[in-house]
Amino acid sequence: MILKPYYYLFYRIYKRQRTKFGEFESISAAAMGLSSLVFLNLFTIETLMEKLNVLPLFPFPVVLVIIIFLILMSSNTLYFYSKQRYKKIEALFENNKKISFGLGWILIYVALSFIVFFYAVNFR
Repeated sequence: MILKPYYYLFYRIYKRQRTKFGEFESISAAAMGLSSLVFLNLFTIETLMEKLNVLPLFPFPVVLVIIIFLILMSSNTLYFYSKQRYKKIEALFENNKKISFGLGWILIYVALSFIVFFYAVNFR
């Protein structure tokens, strides 16, 4: 399963939120967290390409940035909520105690995302 790390990140955020909130709120919060990380990675790539002159200078208007983020968030929410995929993902990780990646890799991914973002913003 190629999306297993993505699902595991969703699972960790979902389970954390599930202790505090209801089912739909937890799915929405997990989708928002995932969408934020994906958007940060896309924005970092766009910033680096712009600073390296691979892309012509094209500043994104704020409205377009918000629309892209909302599309990412709504598509993630619909994906995990449809066909109750969140329950399948929860069952997959709760029943499978032998996971080849874990919280450490998730934390490294999040930390590297922010480090590379700040590097890209301050590049040159």
